[in-house]
Amino acid sequence: MSVAVKAAAFAMMARIFMVAVYPLRPHWVAIMTAVSVLTMTIGNIAAITQSNVKRLLAYSSISHAGYILIGFIAGNETGLTAVPLYLLIYTFTNIGVWAVVVALRRKDVIGEHIDEMGGLYFRHPAAAILMLIFLLSLAGIPPTAGFIAKYYLFAAAIQTGHNLLAVIAVLNAAISIYFYFRIVVAMFMREATEKTGLTYSPGLVTALGVALVFTMWIGIYPDPFIDMARRAALMAF
Repeated sequence: MSVAVKAAAFAMMARIFMVAVYPLRPHWVAIMTAVSVLTMTIGNIAAITQSNVKRLLAYSSISHAGYILIGFIAGNETGLTAVPLYLLIYTFTNIGVWAVVVALRRKDVIGEHIDEMGGLYFRHPAAAILMLIFLLSLAGIPPTAGFIAKYYLFAAAIQTGHNLLAVIAVLNAAISIYFYFRIVVAMFMREATEKTGLTYSPGLVTALGVALVFTMWIGIYPDPFIDMARRAALMAF
């Protein structure tokens, strides 16, 4: 629900706005710009107040939807390439984050609150480091894949003269660093409690491994994935 549904919805949205109603673009760009700004800002502000990791990530996903809209607003080759690229990167990164969250849940421990991740590094250092990498990617910090995703979206906005939108997006990205790093601080700088722990399964380990490989691979060597996204955009539109 966190990744597949969003990716499918934006794929459908791309066909509608960039093909079916493209001639009406001068009318819907202003509306979509307002929606993008509101979505990014409200999602991030709501995430700041959360102590429940699942709710925090849910509000965070709202803000990411606002970022993706920038690609449609720009409407140039860079923007249209950025949409499938961002969705691909977000899919792997979000699967990694949720795999760690799922692993926190075990008998008598829900594992949904930030406090329940306290001291995770001292009990399960590998899981804490993986979570750190995925959170850095969601925040758009290099050398993770999330940096490439945000770079292309922000560049598309600037190329098409949407400078104010780009500035607002960058400010929202900075806000997101704060609430993502609340989780990092809990994992690395707090003492572990009796609730700190993980339960692994082969499926979770596989998901974490795949998510890690692509989150770092795309961040360090993005060219094949950028070309793939560009071809997909050109074929679709």
